[in-house]
Amino acid sequence: MDELALAAGVSRATLYRQVGSREALLAALAEQGVVLPPTPPGVRDQALDAARALARRGGLEALTMEAVAAEAGLGVATLYRRFGDRAGLLSALMERAGARAAARAMALDEDAEPQEALTRLVAGALGVLREDGWLMQLGAAASGAQLAALHEARGRSMGTLAALSHWMARQMKRGWLHPADPDELTMALLGATLLHGLMGPVGDDEALARRLVALFLDGARAR
Repeated sequence: MDELALAAGVSRATLYRQVGSREALLAALAEQGVVLPPTPPGVRDQALDAARALARRGGLEALTMEAVAAEAGLGVATLYRRFGDRAGLLSALMERAGARAAARAMALDEDAEPQEALTRLVAGALGVLREDGWLMQLGAAASGAQLAALHEARGRSMGTLAALSHWMARQMKRGWLHPADPDELTMALLGATLLHGLMGPVGDDEALARRLVALFLDGARAR
């Protein structure tokens, strides 16, 4: 729960208040199609942290099994035993990133004012896009064995979309957002976030998030 709270950008207490328990969170994520792997041993996290650091510096092409092993201080054979091959490593990276994104969406406070709740979510997403924009390379470069990793990424992304769409629907029922298709609202907000995160100038992510959410709510807020 500590790691999920950190990934979601909220306190541990807030996460427990929203979902009740770790088991309840895992069950809720599973309902959205996101199944987390068992708690990984240290070697797995060590390798994934090293792969992420390499990708931040050199992009997807920097992620060879040999380079990741050297960065992590592990043997190449250890990586192959843990992940099977490079596609397995990429899939594990996407799985972890997707699970964290889904946890962040699940942690949205349904009782909070939409501007504040969505600003926290969008600011966190912008930060991830700035630091891990290389993940988007999978969509353009996927071929052969890499398609498995892309498939995993799409599955996790759908869990995030479903969680945010559910939050939108709840706000409509409460009268805070005007009636609309919650999936379309979700895609509109995340689409703007994605474009700004990948193509916009680097600046104050929280200030940008606040502006994006304000523009979004100007059209979506109930009047």
